[in-house]
Amino acid sequence: MPVVAQAGDDAATAVARTYRRFARLEARGRSAAYEALAESVASDTVLVSFIASLPPEKRQPNLLFAAAATCSAPRPPSGRCASWPASPGPN
Repeated sequence: MPVVAQAGDDAATAVARTYRRFARLEARGRSAAYEALAESVASDTVLVSFIASLPPEKRQPNLLFAAAATCSAPRPPSGRCASWPASPGPN
């Protein structure tokens, strides 16, 4: 989902709107974890400002959540890296 901007929005407002929209239209009913994360991000002015500082194509909720899941995922045992990306992430 690309960033949802409306006329007159600054980058931070567009980011917050995008994450709220993602929570309510994309995640609701599919992933309670992503719904809660997206609502939380949209309400966090520091995080919204950080995301707004990124290039527009890097501000998408799925990219942030995938990066967070990858950074917090346990390291796979040696020789098992091929199956690591297919391991389940957050609900």
